[in-house]
Amino acid sequence: MDLFRLIPVSELPATVNRLKAAKDLTVVVAQGWQQDAPLALLLESLGRQGARVVTEKTLGGKVPEGDILFYGLPRTMAPFDRLPAAMAVADDRFTVAGESFSQADDALFLVLSNPDHPERVTGLFLPLSASAAAAAAPKITHYGRYSALAFRKGENRQKRVVTPRSSETTKELLLR
Repeated sequence: MDLFRLIPVSELPATVNRLKAAKDLTVVVAQGWQQDAPLALLLESLGRQGARVVTEKTLGGKVPEGDILFYGLPRTMAPFDRLPAAMAVADDRFTVAGESFSQADDALFLVLSNPDHPERVTGLFLPLSASAAAAAAPKITHYGRYSALAFRKGENRQKRVVTPRSSETTKELLLR
């Protein structure tokens, strides 16, 4: 039997392409980070030069509505509390698929579904240095179907798709 259906947005994996296609994208510059050339390069590469850019401090701990891209790990907001298995993020290191990255040449780009609004995505660009940001930023757009990207010296070392946690239309049947 063939079945054709439209897949609800909440069932689609959060990917770079979904962030690129976001209608209402807000870029949040984390405390201790600056709106700089690597961020401009990333937004240009993603085709999002016109996105609204705000600082974490101006938001006062409130997460903006819509799709969000964090530049640096936020301090007053906790959008990355529930990371997939074998993933972790900190200011100076991160782990993707069990592989740890902590060198100055490393950069992470991560896109997850917003747990409160599954039709929205939340992204994180976490370069561990300005040179890592400059090397990775123009390449991210070419990995549109992925959710998690780890780079070292601008070379992709990990690429993963993070699948949605649950589905309203999928039912598991146990046959005995």
